[in-house]
Amino acid sequence: MTRTLCDKIEIKHIQNMFYVRFGCDLDSTTVSEVRETVNNIDDITEKNILIDLSSVHFVDSHGVGLFASFLKSAHGNGGVLAFSGVHDQPKSVLEMVGFNEKIVKFFENSETAIEHLS
Repeated sequence: MTRTLCDKIEIKHIQNMFYVRFGCDLDSTTVSEVRETVNNIDDITEKNILIDLSSVHFVDSHGVGLFASFLKSAHGNGGVLAFSGVHDQPKSVLEMVGFNEKIVKFFENSETAIEHLS
């Protein structure tokens, strides 16, 4: 029996925000599953996008590409892309590729982000 690597992706629509919580690492296999779950990222109509990475311990270039798609969608809707719970390797990768406070927002946890962005 094959078990999917990413069995927990939570998606919510909270006021003017598209919220995604990943319960898995983001590599080529799981990102393709995420894209299937989210459908067409360009069709997101919410102004702000919040990505909760508190349960993510690894992000590769495919994950970065997914985040770039979310960034394009948020900025296209006049909003912001925000991350919560970023730590360890994912934090290093985001810093290395230039996802900084000039283009995205970072929050310690999702509750704070939701309060700030709603």
